[in-house]
Amino acid sequence: MSIIAVDIETGGRATMPSDRDARASEMVIRTLYEISGEYNLGLKHQIHRILQLGLERFDLNIGILSKIEGDTYTVVQQVSPPHVALQNGTAFPLGRTYCSITMAANGPVGFEHVSTSSISSHPAYKDFGLESYVGAPVQVKHKPYGTLNFSSPEPKPRAFSAVDIDALKLMAAWVGSELSRRQTEHDLRQAKEMLEQQSREDQLSGLYNRRGLEEMLA
Repeated sequence: MSIIAVDIETGGRATMPSDRDARASEMVIRTLYEISGEYNLGLKHQIHRILQLGLERFDLNIGILSKIEGDTYTVVQQVSPPHVALQNGTAFPLGRTYCSITMAANGPVGFEHVSTSSISSHPAYKDFGLESYVGAPVQVKHKPYGTLNFSSPEPKPRAFSAVDIDALKLMAAWVGSELSRRQTEHDLRQAKEMLEQQSREDQLSGLYNRRGLEEMLA
């Protein structure tokens, strides 16, 4: 299933990329490059910048990186207006979020005006009243992780373009790659710590060996 991008004014499909879209896409690529260089500022900072980038690119006001485990949708990190009651760590049933459609599609999905779309009866619309939404799956180490999604209680005045979707896919791929990188580094640190511990202990008794005793006494 590909993106559902219906032009709410003409009822047609999304239009061809314009020069403005091309320039915006170049801006997305440049910004992702900048964010990659901010590795030492931490993953939380980088994800925050990705969410801000998406909000600016799609002209929406709620950005979320979610983690999906089974039927549970958890907000890993979010950027939203002060009046929106949304916090990191908040969990919802997956079926009551638009991301259930994204996960089922296994690709980017978008709606500019939910109340006039085929999903107007979706529980997420009844619960949250979000009129516009665009989201894409995030994979970590080639396995489903969650979604990168953006939404707003206001309808989007123009259809999501092919360039919008390419930008979203690029951002979701960046997030998945960075999460994979951080997970690999974490696994390597744990393996190193385990090897160092094993080098100081007798494997049968679990007591310090000569090296462990010398390091402790020193």
